[in-house]
Amino acid sequence: MQNLKDLILEHLQNILNNEFFIVDIQLNEKNDTIRIFLDKYNGAISLNECEHIHKQLLPVLDEVMDNFELEVSSPGLTAPFKVWQQYYKNINEKVNIITADNQQFRAQILDADDKLVELKNLKTNEVDSYKYSQIKKATLILDF
Repeated sequence: MQNLKDLILEHLQNILNNEFFIVDIQLNEKNDTIRIFLDKYNGAISLNECEHIHKQLLPVLDEVMDNFELEVSSPGLTAPFKVWQQYYKNINEKVNIITADNQQFRAQILDADDKLVELKNLKTNEVDSYKYSQIKKATLILDF
């Protein structure tokens, strides 16, 4: 039988249009909780959109599982980036970066694709491209 995460991914890909992307899927087998974190390329995902996706996934999971809890939400503004699409969505925004070799700096995202992100160091104005494996943690800088 197909594993649960693959089943969820397959059905999400059928449900989501090009407007949304998957940030993370977390399965907690101890209490049968499934957490799905989604985002949108433009703007924030709404509660109604999360609810709609939840309702579409529920029947699929009901067929293969008993007693589970399904949560569909956004990762939140302060959550670290997990997928390249978050960098792409936030082109021109400022981020806190910690590299794999523990260098820390603030940067502006200049460009991003599925292989590299181009960052401008806000202190030195140097522009460098990084593979995602070279970044340990990236979080959005919130300016209010």
